Amino acid sequence: MISFYNLKNEEYKTLNQFVDKIKLERFNNNEIMTAYENDILLGVCFYEVKDEICRINHLYSKPYDSTIEDALIRCIISNMDNIGVHEIVTTIEREQSFYCKIGFNPLKVNQSMIDLKQDEMQLFQLNTKDFFGKSCCKKNN
Repeated sequence: MISFYNLKNEEYKTLNQFVDKIKLERFNNNEIMTAYENDILLGVCFYEVKDEICRINHLYSKPYDSTIEDALIRCIISNMDNIGVHEIVTTIEREQSFYCKIGFNPLKVNQSMIDLKQDEMQLFQLNTKDFFGKSCCKKNN
């Protein structure tokens, strides 16, 4: 069974297999969603929450597995909705269709997102209220 959970700061050392791609010191202020199966790390997703916006920074699985990466992002979407953070943005690291299938759309710039310091044409956004409002994702009361 695959388990998904946020990694605690003291658990960063378990990310050794991903160190060739990332420098962990850059992510000390980030949250890290992880996917494990039988104590084997399958994937990680680095994200941060600032000013009520969640930004997905990096997404990896080893070996590449779009199903694991999709599930990592969906876990973050659920967590953000649960804590009342409804705007999620990401830089496109792979084909846009990957993010579109989840529910991301091209970023619509608004005043609260001006400080993202990215070319808005490279960013996609998702609103958790819209995401969970769709009939296929609607929460049961």
